[in-house]
Amino acid sequence: MSCNIDTKAPRVIINQSVENGDIVLRREDGFVSTMFSTVASTGGVFSHIGIVVVDSVGEISVLHCEMEETKEPSSVRIESIDNFLALADTFAVYRLEYPLEVRDEVVNKAMVRNARGARFDFDFDNTTDSLLYCTELVAKSINDALGEDLVKPTKMVLEKTCFSLDDLTTHCILIK
Repeated sequence: MSCNIDTKAPRVIINQSVENGDIVLRREDGFVSTMFSTVASTGGVFSHIGIVVVDSVGEISVLHCEMEETKEPSSVRIESIDNFLALADTFAVYRLEYPLEVRDEVVNKAMVRNARGARFDFDFDNTTDSLLYCTELVAKSINDALGEDLVKPTKMVLEKTCFSLDDLTTHCILIK
């Protein structure tokens, strides 16, 4: 796994080193983030994950699916990497150990889910693409791009087997 972990680091470091299809994780200092970090990752290091999207002019964004604490509908969306990391007290960037063409396809698969208007999956059910949670979006996009289910769900949540952040960060296809 290829990863850069930083706490409150200048964002310019991120902007110079990320590539399309990289995987970015974060944890914020808040109730929901703390709750998810204790369930989603060993040691509670991270609570959320997304896919880096670098457009044709070099603008860096993150495609992710997040539960909203507001009245806005929760959905798959794209936001600048600065906004994605604005409240993060720690973050990391991982890279798939595949050529850029494969990482581009991961982005394409995630963009299709975004275009379909997928919403946040409060039931953490892996059987549909119309409802997704953040780790499911990333895992399914990787699996679809590779044409096989290399990332498998292993975490029990609400009596269902779900994708956890550990299923991605400890997988041999990622480099830190």
